[in-house]
Formats: sequence, structure tokens, C-alpha cells
Amino acid sequence: MTFKTIDSIKLPDNPRILCMGDSLTKGWNMPDGHDYPSRLAVMSGLEVINSGVAGETSAQGLDRLPQMLAEHKPDIVIFQYGGNDMLRNVMDRVLGMNLRNMLQLSVDAGAVPLFFAIPRHDAVLTPNFIYKEIADEKDVLVDLEAVREIMFQDELKMDFFHPNSEGYFKLAEFANKLVRTAKRIHK
Repeated sequence: MTFKTIDSIKLPDNPRILCMGDSLTKGWNMPDGHDYPSRLAVMSGLEVINSGVAGETSAQGLDRLPQMLAEHKPDIVIFQYGGNDMLRNVMDRVLGMNLRNMLQLSVDAGAVPLFFAIPRHDAVLTPNFIYKEIADEKDVLVDLEAVREIMFQDELKMDFFHPNSEGYFKLAEFANKLVRTAKRIHK
């Protein structure tokens, strides 16, 4: 499979953002408006669609992505997948293949893909190399540390895997930084 580059994609002044992911995107156990996509919408003043599904794996997200792209016609897609894959012992190469396919489907639809890296679920939250590999290989923006940073701070999470309200606010700040960088690169 050959990949198009994202270099030719130009973003409008007010891009529509689609957030795809699992419970970290959905805002697990959070009241309405406390998930990171809702907070990103307030911070950025942009339209942000939360398409997170608790428990979803990258394969399930990949299956759902074409419908979401057709329905919402986003200019930017922020992906946050890997946690449920790791919990189900999905091999890194399969996760990487799914993430690369998500990237390509987004580019084919004219959307700029952005990624949050999910660390391994071990005691030191070891970074998963697959995200850096994709970032280097495809020249795509990936925040390699945001989720790991939040997971290291007890005051920003409600359990080992999920941020609390303050953690989701911090995640929205990281997402806003990614979006601003994408807007600068793709103007």
C-alpha cells in the first residue's frame, strides 16, 4: 500500500475536528462537557465531534472510521487508540497497521490526522515505540508524552487508566496545542 503525504492538505481557518478513540476520548465516568473533546471545543472555539467509544480497540475504530469521515467531513482527526489493544495483548505490529490505515483513510478524505501516543500499561508507563515510528515514517504530528504525563500524576486521574476532570482539561490543552501546530503547518 502506498501512502499519500499530508503535505498537500490545507486547513481552513476554522477546521472541524473529529476525535476518535476509546474511553479516554469518550470521557469515561465524566459528566457532559468534561471530556477532552468538549473542552477542546471551548478552548479552541472550533467545532469538535466526540466519537469516542469506551472499550474500543484500534481495529474497531478502523472499521468505524469510514462512516465517521463520511458523516462528519472533518478537516482534522485526532486519534487516541492503543490502550484496549494492549489490554487484549494485540501485537504492536497489528496496532501499528491499524493506526497507519487510519492515517491513510483520513488523508484520503482530505483530513489531517493527529495522534496521542498511549504508553504501555506497566509500572513505569513505558512509551510504545510504534507511535514514534509512525510519526517519523509518515511525518505526522504525534504527542508522545501527553497521556503518559497525565497517567503519572495521581492528582490528574481517577484510576490507573482514566483521567479525572482536571486530567481531561490537561488533555484538552495538549490537544489544543496539536491543533494549533497543525493549523500552522497546513495553512
